[in-house]
Amino acid sequence: MCMWAWLHPEEFFVKNHRENSTSGARSWKMRIFLVWTLFLVRATSTGGQAVTGPRQVTVEQGSSLAVSCSYKPRYKLNSKYWCRKNSLRVCFTYIIQTDGSEVTVTQDRLSIRDNHTANSFRVTLSSVTLEDAGQYSCGVKRRLGINRWHSTKVMVSEAVSNTTEDSNVSLLTTNPLCPRGCGEPPVL
Repeated sequence: MCMWAWLHPEEFFVKNHRENSTSGARSWKMRIFLVWTLFLVRATSTGGQAVTGPRQVTVEQGSSLAVSCSYKPRYKLNSKYWCRKNSLRVCFTYIIQTDGSEVTVTQDRLSIRDNHTANSFRVTLSSVTLEDAGQYSCGVKRRLGINRWHSTKVMVSEAVSNTTEDSNVSLLTTNPLCPRGCGEPPVL
């Protein structure tokens, strides 16, 4: 009976509430719509900032990136993860994740470590390349329900060169035995 009422709300209202079938069905459909809307808004929210972190980080190419994300104490023993979002800004696979413990997990250039005392975890990416730029999420996996996450935009700047092209210093005039200069060279 209950499943039938969900599939045929207009007939359910007419038989059980003696209402006009049009207004009863419309009223019932509106209630279902509102309940689903509230459910979806709650399910897609980040749970009242259950996970927080930087909105954007900039790192120089070739250096290391470190991102710290905090979480609510109730998620202390949950698995934490780092994932890269696709063009639709959705994460399908986790790049790296913990098992809920404080053990450091390392995989290729990435590492992740949870700190239960501070209610935070840190993701480190070494030898950053220009291809590492993009949208990422740091998050907490939930046993039931939708995971909690925070989005971070990673920007990578090109490495700054330490050499100057228009240098007036010649290697031939520099004497390694006299770094400050020894005066005029002897005349033969």
